[in-house]
This record gives sequence, structure tokens and C-alpha cells, in this order.
Amino acid sequence: MSNKINSFSVLKVCCVLSPEVLVTAMLSSGIDFEEVAAVPGTDPTSLDKSPLGKIPCIETPRRFLSETGLILTYIEACYP
Repeated sequence: MSNKINSFSVLKVCCVLSPEVLVTAMLSSGIDFEEVAAVPGTDPTSLDKSPLGKIPCIETPRRFLSETGLILTYIEACYP
């Protein structure tokens, strides 16, 4: 199984800066992704993906990631 990201789901709230940083990184890397609106910590669907309710959160082929620094490192490693 490849670690390469086929698509992303970015959970986003307007007042949170981090999702915009990730969207910019993904666009710069040419990654196709889907942006999904969610409220941190309250939406049952987002809690399934990020148990602590953290936003942003992305889905990779292996699991969900929800720390901005980790997500940026993952993008850089998969899309140098």
C-alpha cells in the first residue's frame, strides 16, 4: 500500500487559521482534495475522524491526521 495521498478531507471552521495553511500547501503541491465544513469537537462525524475534535483533520490511506505540523510533514514527505 502506498503512503501517497489520493485525496484529502479537510475539516474546516472559518475562525481557525490552520486549515487555510493546509489548503495552501495542498494546492501548491498539486494535491486533489475535498474541503468539508465541520465544527470542532461537536460534530459526531468529525469526532469519528478526530476523537479529540481537532481541526484540521485529513484522511490518509492509513489513518486520520489532525495535527497541523504533522499534516504538513506528511504532505512534504509524500509530495516533495
